[in-house]
Amino acid sequence: MESAGVSWVPAKTDRKNGWELMRRMLYAAIHGEERGLFVFETCEQFIETVPSIPRDEKKMDDVDTDAEDHIADESRYRCMTPRYGLR
Repeated sequence: MESAGVSWVPAKTDRKNGWELMRRMLYAAIHGEERGLFVFETCEQFIETVPSIPRDEKKMDDVDTDAEDHIADESRYRCMTPRYGLR
């Protein structure tokens, strides 16, 4: 992939701050002036799973990791990744 110009940056996996940032970005997409996380109707798995992910009963700032959270985790990783070279 590197020969095709694709580079990878390790994701920050801080769950608590990642979920908070993702919540803020979803809110900002509708209400705010900060950068937002816009979800389109073609993002079917995101729409199907993310809104209904239950919170962890012991750590309310986190989600229940026994729930289907793959798409949510991927989205959280992307929210936490710095935007190098984007304009």
